[in-house]
This record gives sequence, structure tokens and C-alpha cells, in this order.
Amino acid sequence: MYIGDVGPKGYHHLLREVIDNVVDEFLDGHVTRLHVLLNTKTQQAEVRDNGRGIPVSIHPQAGISTLTAVFTKLHAGGKFGQGAYTAAVAGLHGIGVKAVNALSTDLQVWTKRKRKTWTQQFRRGKPVEDVAPAEREIKKGTTVRFTPDAKIFGKARWRPNIVVAWLQDLMYLCPGLKIRLTVDGKHQNFHSAGGLESMLQAATQDNDQLSDPIHLKTDEFELAFCWTDLQGEFWRSFVNTVRTSGHGTHVQGCKRALLDVLNEGQEGSNRFRGEDLREGLVGVVHVRVLEPLFKGQTKSKLENPETEEMIYEALKQYLQRHLAQNPSLAKKLRERAQRLQKARDKYRAEQQAIKGSKVKKGARGLLPGKLVEAPNCTPAERELFIVEGDSADPGPARVTKRTKHNKPYHYQEVYPLRGKNFNAARKDLAAAAKNQTIKDLFTSIGTGVGDAFDIRRCRYRAIYLLADADPDGRHIVALLLSLFVRHMPDLLRADMLRVVQNPLYMGVAAQKRVYGDTAEEVLQQFSTREKPTIRRFKGIGESNSDELQEYAMDPRTRRVLRVVWDEEDDERLVLLYMGKDSAARKELLNLVE
Repeated sequence: MYIGDVGPKGYHHLLREVIDNVVDEFLDGHVTRLHVLLNTKTQQAEVRDNGRGIPVSIHPQAGISTLTAVFTKLHAGGKFGQGAYTAAVAGLHGIGVKAVNALSTDLQVWTKRKRKTWTQQFRRGKPVEDVAPAEREIKKGTTVRFTPDAKIFGKARWRPNIVVAWLQDLMYLCPGLKIRLTVDGKHQNFHSAGGLESMLQAATQDNDQLSDPIHLKTDEFELAFCWTDLQGEFWRSFVNTVRTSGHGTHVQGCKRALLDVLNEGQEGSNRFRGEDLREGLVGVVHVRVLEPLFKGQTKSKLENPETEEMIYEALKQYLQRHLAQNPSLAKKLRERAQRLQKARDKYRAEQQAIKGSKVKKGARGLLPGKLVEAPNCTPAERELFIVEGDSADPGPARVTKRTKHNKPYHYQEVYPLRGKNFNAARKDLAAAAKNQTIKDLFTSIGTGVGDAFDIRRCRYRAIYLLADADPDGRHIVALLLSLFVRHMPDLLRADMLRVVQNPLYMGVAAQKRVYGDTAEEVLQQFSTREKPTIRRFKGIGESNSDELQEYAMDPRTRRVLRVVWDEEDDERLVLLYMGKDSAARKELLNLVE
């Protein structure tokens, strides 16, 4: 119940508890070597050290050998309590080797005391035999070998990469400790003479550093951090060499000191936010606490309030001196925070502007009034036609007569564009969302935009762009495409965009009606006996409802072009061509049938 789970995490927690005991001996000055051995076939693990060994004499309270008591009785360990160790230790409040013993099918321990090796075996936590002299001799310290119980942990197995990560941390947290890992007979050594400065250097070696590392070490804690080109902030925190994934008061003390020192002289709204000051920061902190208070038995978060105050006061004084000696660093960090704050404010304005652009399932009343709806179908059937102005809108009559005439239009919706054309290539998302026509279009599509975009919420299986076949119409199509490229690129990646290829000419003879891009193309579709009347479209506004449905909306007769990406940098090219270089816009996209 104390290991967190009975999967891989709890499985490896057993090994960590045994290793923590060795670390405690190192912190108290009694161990210089740690050897971890894993057998991935038998699932047996062994941990060796060259420390003092475990006493085998009778425990004064338990009345049995101290070795037996350490592995079977709660609170019987030689280190439980403040007086046992002179240094803060990792296993002071852990589950300890008692739980490791109880959760293992078999466990055997060897210990060297008074020039003699002693041993004892256990099965699922119970002694198989009394403490006795061992046939196997060890030079010094303690060796613990155990096999986690498969009945408890199921299919969990040793993952050497997890253990490697632990030991890599440990060599920096315990500089000078010589560590060896042996997995199925293959050895790997870990050793570092440096502390957290070396850990920070290893963590940031692949990133550009924007500042020199800041390093502070006292008897109670050590920390190191620097600013990099990374996005966000990254902390690694430890208490008595144990990783605290949830951080806690030791990291909070660091954050408070950074915030207060870099905000000195700033008042009210001029104060910088912590997230802006710490953007790109990579930090490591290790605190030694004699009586740590953790949130949960798995030690994920430190809760000692005095630790926060201790680190806050020490780091604050150190930073004040350091920045006084390096005023250019303080200036650079504040200017950078100011730029980031403006960028975040802009982002929040964009998110506020697009708030409500997603449509809840079944919320028909939230759709824009200008949208001609097709409510009695599913998103997998529905199509959206974005048309050029009200003159091209076939009107609600088209939808209402769908079933009467048995035409497949019950799944089509029409959204008419109104107002001044909007060029998304020159505007950010906040500006786009302030344009009511564009905002209503976002709402009609239903996916949301920006970080809120979710293609699973799209109300359509395909979106068709319908505009005149003249230069103005092609310009409108280009503007719409740039809008989708800039703010809804996943629609293109999902192959959901189409451009209706409108004809320039129509020929009519008797009951026959044909379309084409040239008068000659239209004539070729009539026989020599037919005398068609040929006219040129000035715009789709001249078409009546039946004609528009026939050449633009009927899947059996319409001609459409798919919008596809041919290269990874097509998005950049689209936005470039829709900028000031109007001559290059004819190369905007590659459209194929």
C-alpha cells in the first residue's frame, strides 16, 4: 500500500528502497562504492555496498537479531530517529527493506560484522532460517538479493533504462560515490566529482544557454540554474537524494527568491510575472532535511515550510549580490520578461477573442443566423459551401425542397461572405476573431481555432469554396485559403478543402443545359442540329438556384479541385505569397482534380 502501485513503478520502487539505504550510509560517510546487479531473465536484483554492515546482535526492543528485525519489524531499523545518523538520509521515512522483503518471493542478505560474514534468508517476508555464518564471503558492507513477487506485480519486469536514469542522477547528488550497474553480465560505471553544476551542464548541453549557471551550495542544500532557449521552465528537485517529481517547498523557495529579486524597484502593474521571468530556466535543487515531510509515502512532494524559508532567504541574498555584480544580466532578464509578457498578453487576447467559437453538440441555436443550416444529418455527411456574398446564396428554399424533389442536398449548408475581404496572412488570430464574418465562420465550422482547435468537433466532412471565376473571385478564394492555412491548417492536412471550378460559359438548347470554360467547349457538347444560346457568366449571382445547384453543388455534375500540400514548406509559401507581393499570388497553391 506504500509503493504507489503494483505495476512497473512499484516494482522498481523496491530496488530504489534498497539503494536508498546505501545512499544513507554514503551521506553519513561510511560508504564509497555501490554495485547494482540485475538479471532480466530471473528478475533477481542484488545491491552491494562497502559500508559498516548491519548488526547481528540482539535488538534491545525486538528481542531478536537486529538483522532479522531490520527486515521484518517496522521502526526497528538502526537509523529510524534523529539520533542514529549525523546527516539527513534518504530512507528515514520510506517503506524500507521490510516492505521489499514482504513483497519478494525470496530475499537473502549478507552482512560483514567483526570480520565475519553473516546471512539470513526470507520468503515473502518471513525468515526461512535464523541468522547464521555464511558460506559466501563478502569483503565489507552489506549485500541484499531479492526477487519481486510475480503474484503481486504481475507482468512487471526490470527496465534497465529506469535504473540507469536513477544512477545518473545519483552520481551528481552523491559526488565521489563510485557506482556500477551490471545488467545480465554487462557493466556500466557512474561517477562524478562535481555536483549539481555538472548535472545542470549535462541537462543543458544540447541547448543554447542565455546566461552563465548560477550555483549556490550550503550545508543544507545545493542548487544550480541557468536560462536557456527552451520554452517553459524545467526543474529537477531532490530531497536526501530522492527525486521529488511533485517538487514542493524547496522549489517554491527558489521561485519566490527569483521573483522578488528581479522585481525589486517594480510596483503595481509594472511587476513581472514569475512565468515570464523564469521562461527558459532549467534548474536543479537538492535539499538535505533531517525530518522530511512528504506528501504521500512515495515522497513525490516536500512539505516542510521551514525549508522554503531557508532557501528563499539564502538565495535572495545571493542573487542580490550576484546581480549587483552583473547588472547586464538583470537588465537582459527583465527586458526578456517584458517581451514575453507582451506576447502572453497578446495570446490571451486571442484566446478571449475566439472564446465561444466552438459549437457544443446539439447546440443549433448557437450557430450564426446567416448560415443556411442542414440540421437533419451527421457531420460525416454534411458539406459547407462558403459563397461570395448574398447574391450567390441559393437561399433557404434550396434546403426546404430537398426531399420533395428527391435531390441529395439535405446535407449541404451555405455560408455567405459579407463585408470587406480579410487577409489572414497580414493579421493575427485576435484580429481575425474580431471580424464578425470570420468569427461566425469559425463558429459554423465548430472546431475552434488556435490552441482550442479540435478537428473531431468539425461539423463537416468537406468544405467548398464557391466564388466567381474572374480575378476577383480567385482573389477571394486565395484569401480564404490563407485563412485556413494560418488558423486551421489541420483542415488541409485532413484533405477537407475543395474549390468549386465554376464555368465561364453556359449553353442552353431546348431542355439541355451545358457548361464550359470557353464558348468553343460549350458548342462541342451540342449536335449540329441543335441551336444553343450561349452566354457568358459575369458572376454566380447571375445564376438561378437550379443552375447553381447543377454546376456547383450536385455531386454528379459539379467540378471541384482538391486543395493539397505538396511540400512541407507550403504553409510558409502561402503566407508569403498572400503578403505584399501580389504578383506572386498566382503560384499560391497547387490544385489538382
